[in-house]
Amino acid sequence: MEIRKLSEHPYAQCGVYTDLYLAHKIGWCQEYGFISYKTKVIIHRGARVIFTGYYSRTTSKQIGWYLKEFADTLSGLNVDTLKIMARDNLAYNDCTGELEPLTEDEMREIKEIRKAAFHWGYGW
Repeated sequence: MEIRKLSEHPYAQCGVYTDLYLAHKIGWCQEYGFISYKTKVIIHRGARVIFTGYYSRTTSKQIGWYLKEFADTLSGLNVDTLKIMARDNLAYNDCTGELEPLTEDEMREIKEIRKAAFHWGYGW
């Protein structure tokens, strides 16, 4: 996984990551998104954007920085959309601008990310 700092906030413990994931029947694909400390918060795979949740006040502030810096690549995604996604277990399709239900695999992944985040530091 490669992590690059946000240009406006180079000393914050957050950034943009790129990583590889194994897609069923396709092979290895690239994903990117927002990472806070060591937790993937916003995951962008293909046309789908997955939001794993709010972990702290600091992370909420960092999410705003990320959305401001990458507003042109995440067309239509904003803080209000993220709130709806978190509340109703939805994913954002950045091609159509629609909110779609999370798949079982995505829900399982979000659960594991949250479990790891709260186990290793968030929520203390």
